[in-house]
This record gives sequence, C-alpha cells and structure tokens, in this order.
Amino acid sequence: MLVKNIFCFIGISLVLVTVSSKDLRRKIFQDALAVWDLYRDPGNGFYCDTLRFSSNPYTPIVPCGPQNNIYSSAGTGVGLMFEAIAAELRYRSYYVARERVKQSLDSVIKSWPRESHSGFLVHFTNRNLDTLKEYSTIDTAELVLGALFAGNYFGGEVLKLATQLRDSVQWSNAIKAADNPRIYTEVNPNTGQFSGDIRPYNEYYLVAYLAMKTSTDTESKAKKYFETYMASQGMPQGDGTYPVHKAYYTYHLLTDNPDTFMSSFIPQFCYYMSRAFQENTYYSSYLFPAWLEADRKYWSLALNEGSTVWGKKVYGKVFGAGAGPGPSGYSVERINRSPDLVVSAAIMAGFLPAATQELKETINGQLEWLYTNDVCTYKVKLPNGKATAKILWRCSARLPDWKCPSVDSIDFSTMILGYATNFLPKDFYMKYVA
Repeated sequence: MLVKNIFCFIGISLVLVTVSSKDLRRKIFQDALAVWDLYRDPGNGFYCDTLRFSSNPYTPIVPCGPQNNIYSSAGTGVGLMFEAIAAELRYRSYYVARERVKQSLDSVIKSWPRESHSGFLVHFTNRNLDTLKEYSTIDTAELVLGALFAGNYFGGEVLKLATQLRDSVQWSNAIKAADNPRIYTEVNPNTGQFSGDIRPYNEYYLVAYLAMKTSTDTESKAKKYFETYMASQGMPQGDGTYPVHKAYYTYHLLTDNPDTFMSSFIPQFCYYMSRAFQENTYYSSYLFPAWLEADRKYWSLALNEGSTVWGKKVYGKVFGAGAGPGPSGYSVERINRSPDLVVSAAIMAGFLPAATQELKETINGQLEWLYTNDVCTYKVKLPNGKATAKILWRCSARLPDWKCPSVDSIDFSTMILGYATNFLPKDFYMKYVA
C-alpha cells in the first residue's frame, strides 16, 4: 500500500506522521489547517488578512506577527470558529484552543479600534492599532458571530467575553428603517454618521440578523426589517423590489441587483454563521442547494472540454464563484460574471453541506483530483523549516498559467468550514452557531 507523509496538530506543534493513501481526505484538511494556523499572531490573538506565497520554494512563508500584521476583523471571526473545530477534531487540545480564544477576545475587547458612537470595529488594523480601513458593519458582524460560535462551544469565560463583545455594538443603527431595504456599510468615527447603501440579498443578512437577535422589542425596527427582507421562516416576501428574485436556468436565487447574481460565498457565510439561515428551510433546504447547482451549471457552460489549468484538463472538475486575488487584482466572481474564469476550491468545499450525499462525494472527488494532480494547489514552506503543506485555492481557466500570489483569510476560510463537515458531527454547526 502506498504510504504518504502528512502533517497534523498535536497541541500547538506540527509533527510528521505517516498514513496510508486512503487518508488523502484527511491530509487535505490537515494541510489547510496547518496553513490557516499561520494567520494567527500569537502576540495578541488577532488574525491577519493575508499570507503571501514565496516565489522561492525553499523560503518559509511569513506568518502573522511582527513582519506581517495587517489584521482582519472578519478573518479574526472565522479564526475563532476554527479553534472550536480544531478542538472538536482533536487537532489541538480543548484547553489550548479555549485559552487561545480567550486571548483573542480579550485583545479585541480591550484594544481593537472601534468608533465610539455605535461600537462598530475597524475593518483592518495592525500591531500599532492604526485605523487602516473603514469602520465596517459586515466585518464587525462576522467577527462577533465567530466569537459567539466559539463562545457557544467553549462556554464559561469565552461565552461571557463573546456576549460582551456582541452587546458593545448598537446593531440596529446599521438599519435605516423597518420598511426601507437600506443597510449601512460603515460609520464615520468622528460624527457617528452612517453611510453606504446595501440592499438585500447578500452577506449583510448577518448584520440584519444580529440587529434582530439583540432587539428585545417584538415590534422593533430590526425585527420588522428582518422578517420583511430576510424572514425567519419561508421565503422573504420583501417590499416588492428587494430582495431581488433572479433565476439562473431552473434555479431561483436571491440577489441585491436585478442585473447581477451574487458571489457564492454569500450563502456559505450565512449558513455557517447564523442559526436563522439553517433553521429556515427555505434557505437551508432550497436556496443553499439551488445556489450550489446554479454555480456548477455556470461553470459547466463557461468551460469546455479543452479548458486547462496548469497543463491539465479541468472540465467537470472545477467550479466555484468566490472572491480573492485575481490576475488583475482582488476580484469577486459571480455566476455569469467571471471575466478571468477564476475558480475557487474554497467555494467548492464551502458548498459541501448543501449537497446530497452523492453530490458530496462528487465534490470531494473533484477536490482530491485537484490535490493529487497539483492543479489549483499551492505548496507552502512552513516557518519551522521542516515541513511543507499544500492547499487548494484559486486558478484561472482563461489564463491557465496564472498562479495566485497570496491567500486571504476570509475567502480561504470556507475551504476549512466546508471541508470540516467530512469529519465533524452532522449537527456541529447547528449546535454551536449563534
């Protein structure tokens, strides 16, 4: 039997073990976790936005820390979720994972830059705690929902800190009115004025969800807004315009613009980060699976039998309209709109909970094919200088020789969130999601 080397976490150290080739699926997951662990700055528990691949295969990647410290609030949120996943699957001891989360939350509460009017956090910061971007409603929501997930998993002091963080934000201020679809995207830290204009349906579902969850008045603006535009049960009725219902062939989806579809990371983050999305069968049993099928349909039409990536034919083996670095800079792919035909393995994995068992095996088989054939894979020399991990990420069928220069935490996160469902208890996300 063929034997291959893989890496796994024991405590906080990476050690070399050997397993048979039948454990390829676990190897893919362990490699992804090994790279993900490099996003965390051990000095404060914050998670970086980006890891940059080295052009020299013998040069270790620069982890989050003194030489790489542009932190992401959303990346920190999913990082906290991954601590729960790592503990559940025994890649890290429960005690170590819990203490790491406590450090992160304590650091966020005490020092992450926030505006003083409604409590929203800055999107990006660094070790100097500079304000590097906007005070973002959606990125604050993703940080808090990740914290609450970890809080529900670890309980005790972690849950107390996560709840404190949640309650430090005036979520309803991000909603214009109960009968107006507008959700604000950012806050002016000097005046407290909100700006930006996002209409449903998109990832700002999570902002509306937190506003609804933290509102105690049954007739509140936030609760009325959520029921009109998002809905706790059934398809959202909306106001006649929003959310926009848009069909792709036989698949009826939601969007915020009648001229475009949304990127496929949107239903994935809503699924992994909100209980309401999972409990509403319209979303979990219809929209999520339909989005998966629509994404697969798009790529089956956008590519052809001659489509190649890195010298290998990929027709029928790739899909995934996600987001991340592209040939012309950061790009967001959508159904019917991917000019560079960039596919994302993280989106493929992120859809696993939406798939039937048969389709789940198909997707897993596609990911395994990519991994073993070194298509859309990136080898990373780990900082200890002794190990190399390989991750599935992004590649272009229009520019088949293009290689992604970096991997960003929030867009890569669905690789782990989804692929973990191959190993986690079936009810894991439902049990701990906020």
